[in-house]
Amino acid sequence: MKRSRRLPRHHLSEGGKTPPKLSDLFPSEPRGAAGQAIRTDPRQREGAGKMTSSENIDKTAVLGILRLGFGCAPAAFTEAGVELGLFDAMTEEPVHANELATAVKADPDALKRLLRALAFTGVVERVGPDLYAHTPLSRQLRTDVPGDNGYLIRWGMTRVMNEIMRYTAETVRKGSTLFEEVFGKPFYDYLSQDDIEAGNIFNRAMIGNSGRVSSDIVGKLDLAHAQTLVEIGGGRGRLIKEILEENPHLRGVLLDLEYVLDDVLTELRPGGALAPRARLVPGDARKSVDVKGDVYILKNVLHMWDDQTVVDTLRNVAEAAGPNAPIYVIDVVLETGGETDDASSYMDMLMLLIMDAKERSIGEWTSLFDQAGLDIVSQTRLSDGHLTMLEGRAR
Repeated sequence: MKRSRRLPRHHLSEGGKTPPKLSDLFPSEPRGAAGQAIRTDPRQREGAGKMTSSENIDKTAVLGILRLGFGCAPAAFTEAGVELGLFDAMTEEPVHANELATAVKADPDALKRLLRALAFTGVVERVGPDLYAHTPLSRQLRTDVPGDNGYLIRWGMTRVMNEIMRYTAETVRKGSTLFEEVFGKPFYDYLSQDDIEAGNIFNRAMIGNSGRVSSDIVGKLDLAHAQTLVEIGGGRGRLIKEILEENPHLRGVLLDLEYVLDDVLTELRPGGALAPRARLVPGDARKSVDVKGDVYILKNVLHMWDDQTVVDTLRNVAEAAGPNAPIYVIDVVLETGGETDDASSYMDMLMLLIMDAKERSIGEWTSLFDQAGLDIVSQTRLSDGHLTMLEGRAR
């Protein structure tokens, strides 16, 4: 079996030596006599267009290039605001930068500079000299707003995400993820074993990102005659919590990896308000599903896996469910032709980078369901316009 080419540990450390170049990972690149990689200026390649003259420079395009070149800055500045508690410190009325600096215990001059940068990117609004107000975006980053939105910003700024994005071009050339070659093990194993903090941030980000449509899902499920609902890969259990609260006759089972269940919501833990009707089952649906229920739900789970893993998981669920239990898959469904919104396009590329997964069209979903012995009997677009609820039935 081919061994993965794991990088030296200093490659993943915050400090220390300079990380290896792509050419260290992929020595097939042309090299000079001294061993240095030979890289060709794209403008010198055959067929490349000529550089435009200075009088024809598109200033809008140049500004766009500058923004792309420093594209990590808006996320880093926003993450700083989240970490400082800046958005919680802002009130419904405009607040002076000095007052905010006192509230978040920051250097006044440095915070003014951060606020100016955040205003430029549209995160906050500058309404007067050193006077700042909330925007719809900054309000969503408050900790008292459902969704844990700050964790999505934090996840994008983790070392693991920034590191794997450095290999985008090589991933596109290869057509599959380089995650295991870079980090030494698959994505989920790495987060659960080597970078627990990043794993926890990832779980909170994914749960919060999908939590915005939980009430919509609860309203669309017909559970009047169901006795037991099984949610697979439900993380901290936000969705199943809301389902149980709205359906007092129902029992719920949350199946997820053991380290994920360690961070489950208090209401679902032993002694919690919903504990008498909730059961936490550690397990991996990719290998087996050993719990029986009348309804099964997989929300924002399958897009994280490659096609064969999706088929294996759905087949495991179908075997547990039998012919009468509906299986609801709540995930992105790309529009016909692969066109979709910006968020889905970004997520689709990130899925390739980290685990050979992807966002899928209804045709692709239908094929995967079919291979697992399931038929899609209905599809419902959710209120966020981003997710679709597919109802599958075992044949």
